[in-house]
Amino acid sequence: MRLGLLLLAASLLTASVGRAQVTDAITIYGQLYGLVESVEVRGEPTPASRRARVTDQGSRLGFRGKEDLGGGLAAWFQLETGFAVDSPGNFAGRNSAVGLEGPWGTMLIGRWDSAFNATQVSSVDPFSDNGLPDITGAAINQGNFARRERNVAQYWSPRIAGFRTRINFTTNEDRTADANPHDYGASFAYLDTETFLAVAFEKHRDQVGTRATPGSDEEGLGVSGRHSVGPLRIYGQIGRYRRTGTAMQKSYLIGIEAVSAEHGLLASYQNSRNGAAFASAAQPSCDLVGVAYRYRFSRQTFLIAEYARVNNKVGALCNFGSNPLAITAGQDLRGFAAGMRTRF
Repeated sequence: MRLGLLLLAASLLTASVGRAQVTDAITIYGQLYGLVESVEVRGEPTPASRRARVTDQGSRLGFRGKEDLGGGLAAWFQLETGFAVDSPGNFAGRNSAVGLEGPWGTMLIGRWDSAFNATQVSSVDPFSDNGLPDITGAAINQGNFARRERNVAQYWSPRIAGFRTRINFTTNEDRTADANPHDYGASFAYLDTETFLAVAFEKHRDQVGTRATPGSDEEGLGVSGRHSVGPLRIYGQIGRYRRTGTAMQKSYLIGIEAVSAEHGLLASYQNSRNGAAFASAAQPSCDLVGVAYRYRFSRQTFLIAEYARVNNKVGALCNFGSNPLAITAGQDLRGFAAGMRTRF
């Protein structure tokens, strides 16, 4: 009897897998991106001598699939796992969700980049939110509004004449007797072959950063864009961020990418100021400059060498965008990096 049941189960599984292979495509994709860096912290009271390190820049492995349900409706899923090229990772910690899409748009539940993140971060950063100079070093409230939300429900409108809206809401699963932390936000964006423009808003209730804090709310408003002119692509992002009891933090990024065949030059400048408590004696002020040379073997693979300089004029607000160092008020950072990225 047991042998008969095993044979029946095996035959059903084989038939099911065969049917899925005929009707649905499962895509395996990924990226490996590592840098060797040389970094230092300058300034009192505790400068850090130059040291070398290996860092990961968003390496990932993912699986996605779609099933046609008929009538223009489709069910889909994605499981994406981030892992460091120099240390272990955790399964499905990146954009992972299950959803439905149709002529009316797309809905999903799971873990996914917020509408603010999707339109104000990597899409308008010449460094694609990677490396020492990435956009979260000084802008985007130092990455506080570059969230990959868990316990999230999202809706994306269909793209109509280049325009699309995204709306996201995270559940208050971590609610306590005193705090009701949850996020919500939306974006409105335009995209064509040369231009991307977007505005986004996000609200964090009962939070300071990712820490639940009763009575403390955060909100951010961002405007971003990029435009291609021949071999040049110009980037920009402006943000305004407010937390209960603090001055409004203001930041911006301007960037450029120049490409000639396989050669590319990247540069960006970021500036951020304010954001401390109203009672503070001085408001923080800082900037970040990044430059890089990139040699592209193909659309999937390139080598890159980059330099970043962080100046904290007041406070310790700015840091490297990726893998920041521990610093104190008034300390500056310098860093060089070289590495490789490939995708599949």
